[in-house]
Amino acid sequence: MLEQYREKVLTNVDRSAIRVLICSTNAHIGECKSERDQLKTLILGIQNDLRLLNKFVGGYEALLVPIRRLPPEMLGIILGLACLDEGDGGNSLVQVMKLSTVCKSWRKLILTTPMFWSTIRM
Repeated sequence: MLEQYREKVLTNVDRSAIRVLICSTNAHIGECKSERDQLKTLILGIQNDLRLLNKFVGGYEALLVPIRRLPPEMLGIILGLACLDEGDGGNSLVQVMKLSTVCKSWRKLILTTPMFWSTIRM
């Protein structure tokens, strides 16, 4: 259709038809943009839902890791060994602090276990 109009001198009827075509096409473009924006909003909502669901599942999966099956006393011994300063057998303050930032349960265990704080070497 475009080629047909390019090959001739436009009449008033042709110009009128082209204006109607442009107007209706612009209206359709507006509808498409509106629909696109609605879909973007929908996609953002779905992405947020997915993020929340993954966080939810991750929180529960973390409860099933094997280390959580260890009794606190056993975990305390393991963490205590990880904190040993190789030089003199005392605990490294840096290592104790690092391990206490892993999670709330490790922090509580480290803060309430005297073995970590009675032999700290600075």
